Amino acid sequence: MRTSLIAVALLGVVSGAWADEFFPIEGRSWVYRVDGSERVVTVGGAAELTLALETAPGEVVRGWKVEGLGQGETWLVPRDGGVRIVSKRAIGVVGAPSNVIVAELRWEDEAWSFDTADGCMLEHVDCRRVGIETLGVPAGSFECLRIEVGEGQTFWVARGVGIVRMEDGTRGAEIVWELEREGAQEQSHEWRQHLH
Repeated sequence: MRTSLIAVALLGVVSGAWADEFFPIEGRSWVYRVDGSERVVTVGGAAELTLALETAPGEVVRGWKVEGLGQGETWLVPRDGGVRIVSKRAIGVVGAPSNVIVAELRWEDEAWSFDTADGCMLEHVDCRRVGIETLGVPAGSFECLRIEVGEGQTFWVARGVGIVRMEDGTRGAEIVWELEREGAQEQSHEWRQHLH
């Protein structure tokens, strides 16, 4: 169901003063180690998207395209205190592809939830911010915010870096993404304006 929840949660953003120091932004790239191979993930340009399954269906939002996730169109959509990860998915048996939230990460709330869909499957996902932990990955040692998304998914997020480790046990076997190194750190004027 959440094929790319781990993958799409590679990226995020926070609002206000935390935005520039806490999380990666447009033009950034990261190299992760996943099942013994490298995965490069980048954030590209912005576009308008219409959301489905939101409290206001048809809501138009501004999103940044995410490359390197391997499964369809994926977008990063900033929100107050966090980010929504949106992917194009078919809803219903013969439904046309729609933009649905597949992950929502927040840095300022203790607990939250979101609704998602994949085909005929609708799902309500509960999330929580667990606390601060020191974590070592191939890219180094980081003080991280630990976030649990739904059943079996955990993300460790470091200020100024983004997500440094992800674990996904929702498909029976655990998949682990670990940051090996950061890539480009170029920030556009449009992204900076959107954050403030």
